[in-house]
Amino acid sequence: EIESKKKEQEDINDRCRRMNDKAMALSHFKDSLEKEIGSLKQNEKKLEKQCEKLKKDLEANEEAHKELLRKTEDKGDELKTVSYTHLRAHETSLHLVCRLLLEKKKKKQT
Repeated sequence: EIESKKKEQEDINDRCRRMNDKAMALSHFKDSLEKEIGSLKQNEKKLEKQCEKLKKDLEANEEAHKELLRKTEDKGDELKTVSYTHLRAHETSLHLVCRLLLEKKKKKQT
């Protein structure tokens, strides 16, 4: 009977150790989750600030665009068309490379 009591006590001790191990693991997991939540909240605040800045920039760009449209409408009679040759004369090397690549692609397709 003493042996069975010892065995029962060992079983109880084993279960207690396993429960303590699980409790420790859960505690560590909880701590890591809390740190992650803190980090996510900081990132959320940064993103909110970036969004606000982007909204302000967008509003400023919209205002500038409206102003440009007003100026263009006011000078509508002053605008004139230019020839293809004139446009080519102001072509940068980057534009030239892009145009030549597009023409090459177009030739391959036909």
